[in-house]
Amino acid sequence: MADCEVVAAAKSALRQRMLRARSELDPRLQAGWGEAITDRLVGLEEYRQAGTLHLYIDVFPGEVPTHDLATLAVTQGKRVAVPRIVTFKPPEMVGVEISSLEELSLSSAGLWEPDPSRADRVPEAEIDLVVVPGLAFDRSGHRLGLGGGFYDRWLPSVPAPRVGLALSLQVVERVPHTGRDQRVDWIVTENDLIDCRESR
Repeated sequence: MADCEVVAAAKSALRQRMLRARSELDPRLQAGWGEAITDRLVGLEEYRQAGTLHLYIDVFPGEVPTHDLATLAVTQGKRVAVPRIVTFKPPEMVGVEISSLEELSLSSAGLWEPDPSRADRVPEAEIDLVVVPGLAFDRSGHRLGLGGGFYDRWLPSVPAPRVGLALSLQVVERVPHTGRDQRVDWIVTENDLIDCRESR
């Protein structure tokens, strides 16, 4: 197989393993871990200094929860942007501002998104910190998503630092990757704050 096919197969295998591991988690344990991750993230200097935060809103089983984080950031006076899918092919998303979770509803794609007719797009240059979801990360900051390619296409346009949220079990020795795959600067887990820049 060509190198790209080898990487794709390795990604698929790791993706299935992580989806299975997340589905087997005890929801009560996961809730506690999510609170610990939020506490660790808000202690990060880059979070404290961020005026505008781009934040995914959790929707998938086993995903690190962010609803409370979004509400907290708003009460702290931060400008909060969430992703909205523009097109699926090619994968394109933008950040749009919200002031409350009540502005969100489930889209046809099954994601929490604001009404596009009532939401203001946040320019990428105005974002101070991006909170990135993922199925798996390694300590160099490589990330495995669900395979849509949205973040890998969008992140190069955003100059802000990036932090991935993950459970400890999602931090693996090596995430298969290509040169197009985008990395994060930190990984926050329930047990640790990993500075990925130190491993590069």
